[in-house]
Amino acid sequence: KIAETEKSLKETQENAKKLGPDMAKAMQSTIDMLKKNIEEYKNPKSEIIDSYYQGEVDNAEREKKHYRDDLARWQKDYPADFRDLLKMRLQRFLDISATVDFNAALKQVGNKMKFVKPEYEAKPNDWKQIYRAGSEVISMTRTFAEQWIRELGAK
Repeated sequence: KIAETEKSLKETQENAKKLGPDMAKAMQSTIDMLKKNIEEYKNPKSEIIDSYYQGEVDNAEREKKHYRDDLARWQKDYPADFRDLLKMRLQRFLDISATVDFNAALKQVGNKMKFVKPEYEAKPNDWKQIYRAGSEVISMTRTFAEQWIRELGAK
């Protein structure tokens, strides 16, 4: 902090000289503040230094927590064993496809087809893609996915 503030002080003093006496006068309060800060930083009993230190400690703790949370989320979303990831994705397909109403009515809106029910129109793209595939295809695919999950669980 001392080196950083001394550098700022030097730059501010140089700028004040270049900008003329009126600006130098206006910048004097900044120069005085920087000098005061340097003295404060040099004081071993400075409360400001303790405050900076505590801020850095708190920041390091936040970064560690953020890292741990990100790592946990990554490990959940991308398990080390690919079979677990495959089971998760297959189960997600089964969960979503179980909610699809293949008899949902559509209406023409401009050059697009939209669901009559607004709650269906608000569904995620995965749901809509399953709807578009149709009940016959999805029924066979669900059977295959269920069998595959059973086989993955046995290994």
